[in-house]
Amino acid sequence: RLLAQEHHTEGLQHWQQATALYSPEGLLPDETYLPTTLLEPIREQLRQRWLLGQRCLAATANDESSALKWWEAIHQAEPLDQEANAWLEAYHHRQGNLSSLRVVVQRRRAAEAEFDLL
Repeated sequence: RLLAQEHHTEGLQHWQQATALYSPEGLLPDETYLPTTLLEPIREQLRQRWLLGQRCLAATANDESSALKWWEAIHQAEPLDQEANAWLEAYHHRQGNLSSLRVVVQRRRAAEAEFDLL
């Protein structure tokens, strides 16, 4: 909402703070005592909000090298994300960085293979 209300800089700072606090490993120190059926929807909702924050930060980055860390974080969390794959592959191709391009492609292929096993 802050971004839509012309508080762009403040909105970006809040996204950065929120995404930095996100931890997919756990929500609470004692969550092992809570039922999975209660936690899973909350975890997924937080994960989706975190991904949205990463996309927002990537889209509003001042330059490609700044956007790179956000797209990379999305790709590590979601290796099958088409937008992250396309952006990272194009970026590394433009940079002539075949090693990093190979990592992106291998990560995607590994996720595809894992998905095929399900």
